[in-house]
Formats: sequence, C-alpha cells, structure tokens
Amino acid sequence: MLYHAAVMLPLIASLLSLSEQKSIAMTEIRNSEPLFNSLSYLSSLYNKRTGIQSEASRVQQILSGAKRKDSESEIVEGRTRFGNKNCFFSLVQCSFYYR
Repeated sequence: MLYHAAVMLPLIASLLSLSEQKSIAMTEIRNSEPLFNSLSYLSSLYNKRTGIQSEASRVQQILSGAKRKDSESEIVEGRTRFGNKNCFFSLVQCSFYYR
C-alpha cells in the first residue's frame, strides 16, 4: 500500500500541475483577448482611414480633370459638375468610372 502511495503521489502532483498550467494559460488567453480585439479594431480603423484617403484623392483627381488609367490601361479623361454626374469620358462609361 505504501508503494502505491509513493508511485501515485508524484503522478497526481504532475496531473495537478498540468491542470494548473492549463488554467494559467487559459487566464492569459482571456487577458490577451481585449488586446487582440483592440489591435484588430485599430487595424480596421487604419484600413478605413486609408480607404477614405484614397477616395478623397480620387475625388480630387476627378474634380481637377486629371487623366488616369483604368484597370485595362485605357486612358480615361474625366470632368464632372459636383452634385450631378454629367460625365464626359473617352472609352468608358460613367457608371464604370464611379465604381
């Protein structure tokens, strides 16, 4: 009986230590979730900001009448009157330009 206790006690202790390690790891994961969520939130804000900046520069280019190349490398000339979409483009339609 004493032999069984001597063998079983270290085994039980190691199992408890594994359980303890698992609970510590789970606590660390739970504590890091807000950090992960805030990082993904900041990443989405950055993506929205850069998207808004590219849209703003596109509008400025349209209003200035700048030429640009579309995805098929055709030169697009654009002029608009702000508010309505009276567009004069070569080679493409207004609806394609305002995608």
